[in-house]
Amino acid sequence: MAHAYTLQFTHRLNDDGTIDSICRDCFTTVATAKSGPALEDEERRHSCDAYLLERYKKNHGTLKILHAEPSST
Repeated sequence: MAHAYTLQFTHRLNDDGTIDSICRDCFTTVATAKSGPALEDEERRHSCDAYLLERYKKNHGTLKILHAEPSST
């Protein structure tokens, strides 16, 4: 499954300054790099795992997002 760079992936900035590229369909972290453009090759090569897609599709509506409580330290 080929993906459009700007639509298929979300980017998360890490504390160390690196950026994670996460597929919005299968929720896999595709790559981690120091700059957005460095992620593009891995994003172009990414193909969602059919098993993961089927699992998420099967559980759609039953998955709950859990939010961690802020640390009190």
